[in-house]
Amino acid sequence: MYTSPHLLVPQERVRISGAAIDERGFAGYFFEVWERLFGAGKAAEGGERPRYLQLCVLVALHAFIREGVGAVVLETHHGGEYDATNFVAAPVVTVVTPLGRDHVRQLGPGMRDIAWHKAGIFKASAVAIAAAQEEGLEEVLRARAAEKGVEGGEVRVVRGEDEEVVKGVKPEVQRGNCAVAVVAVRAFLERTAGEGGKVLSDESVRSGIEGFKWPGRFQVVERGGGRERWWCDGAHNEMSIGVAGRWFVDGVKEGDRARVLLFSQISDSRDTETVFRCLAESLKGSGVQLVIFSTYDPDQTFSSSMSLGNPSISLL
Repeated sequence: MYTSPHLLVPQERVRISGAAIDERGFAGYFFEVWERLFGAGKAAEGGERPRYLQLCVLVALHAFIREGVGAVVLETHHGGEYDATNFVAAPVVTVVTPLGRDHVRQLGPGMRDIAWHKAGIFKASAVAIAAAQEEGLEEVLRARAAEKGVEGGEVRVVRGEDEEVVKGVKPEVQRGNCAVAVVAVRAFLERTAGEGGKVLSDESVRSGIEGFKWPGRFQVVERGGGRERWWCDGAHNEMSIGVAGRWFVDGVKEGDRARVLLFSQISDSRDTETVFRCLAESLKGSGVQLVIFSTYDPDQTFSSSMSLGNPSISLL
C-alpha cells in the first residue's frame, strides 16, 4: 500500500502486509532508484528530475516489485487527473472516497472542480467505485466515468448502510469508508480471482476492522494508567475536522477531567480560520477549557528513533 502524506517519517508511505517498511529497507530502495535515474553516466543524458512526490511513488513501486507483492493500493497525493500517481494505464479498481474542500490551489475553488480532478483516476479497463457525496458531486463523477468509458459504464456509489457487516463501525465516516473498502476488495477479487477463486467473507471483514490501526487517524492514546488520554487526528479540511471534533464529543465521558485542545495547521493551502471555526462548532458541549495553538517549523527534522504512534495534533 502506498499512502500520502506521511505523519512522521517517509517510509510510512510504503506498507507491505500492513506494516511500514523499515528505515534501512526504504533507504536501500531509494538509492537503487536514485542510481538508476542519476548514477554514473546518467547526468550527461539530461532530462528533468522527478519532483519529491514523483520520487516517493517511484520508490514505493520499486519496493513493491522487489518484494513481489500480489496487489497494490495506490493513493493519490492531492488530485487525480494530473496527479503524479495517475500513470497506471490499466488498474483493476478505482475508488473515490468522500470529497472535501482541499488543495484548492491545484484543484480549483469549487467542489465540482475538485470532483472533476478526483475522477481523473477512472479508466476504461477498471471498475469505478465512489463513496456517497454531497448533492451534485455524484453527477460530476458519473459524467467523468462516461467520458473515461469505465468498466460497466457507471460509477457504483456506496453508502455505509449498504454493507451489513460494517454496521457497528464508528464514527459514521469510518463506517462509510469501510463499506467502500469492502465493495472495492470484492470487485478486485471478482476481476482477478477467476472461477473458484477467493471471496471476501464477513469473518475476514470483521477481523480486518478489529485489527485496523492508523497512527494519527481517530487514534486514542492512554498514559498514566488511563489518567491521561489523548484523542489524536490529522484532519485538515472543513469536512474531516468537523468529523474529528464530533468523534471526540461522542467518545468522551462526563466527569471532572480537564479538557485541552492542541491545534496546529501546517499548510498555507487551506483557510486556517475557516478550518478552526469548523472545529470549534463541532466541539460545542465538549467542555474544552483551554486551547493551545502550536507552531510548525517546515525545516524541522525527525529522529529515526521516534515512534510512528506519537501524537502531534490532539485533544486531551
